[in-house]
Amino acid sequence: MNCLKRREFLSNLVMTFSVTSFGIHFSTFAEDDTELMNKFMKISEKLTGNSELDTELGKKYLEYFMIDKNNRAKIFELHSYLNLKIPDFRKDLKKLSKEILLSWYTGIVKVNGSSRLVTYTGALSWTTLQGIKPQGFCGGEFGYWTKKPKIN
Repeated sequence: MNCLKRREFLSNLVMTFSVTSFGIHFSTFAEDDTELMNKFMKISEKLTGNSELDTELGKKYLEYFMIDKNNRAKIFELHSYLNLKIPDFRKDLKKLSKEILLSWYTGIVKVNGSSRLVTYTGALSWTTLQGIKPQGFCGGEFGYWTKKPKIN
C-alpha cells in the first residue's frame, strides 16, 4: 500500500479541486441564451409545480434576473440541483430560487432592492387561488358572485 505524505496529499487535493472548479466554471458560461432560458423554465416548473408556465412571461422574468450578471452562473448552478436539495452553504442559490418562485406567484421582481411589476393578471396567484380574480376584472356575467364557485 502506497502512503502519501501530507504535502503530496494536499497538493493532489488542491489540483483536483482547481480542475473540478475550472470545469464547473467553464460549463456555466459556455452555454447560450436559449439553454439559459430552457434551464430557467425547468427551474421555474420545478419550483411552482406547474409544467404549463407562460414562456413569454418567463423571458420577461429572466430578463430582470439577468440585470445582476452573477445570476447567469447561479441559474446554471441552480439547475444542477434540480432534483437535489440545495446545500445549506449555498444561501445565494436558496435566495435566488425563492425570488424566482415569488416572481411567478406575485408578478413582481426585485431589482437592486426595488420591486418592479412584470405582470398583474399573469401572476400565478390568480389562477392558483380559486374563486378570486384580479381587482378590476369581472369574473363572469352580471350576478356571477351570487353563485357558489365550482371547485375541482
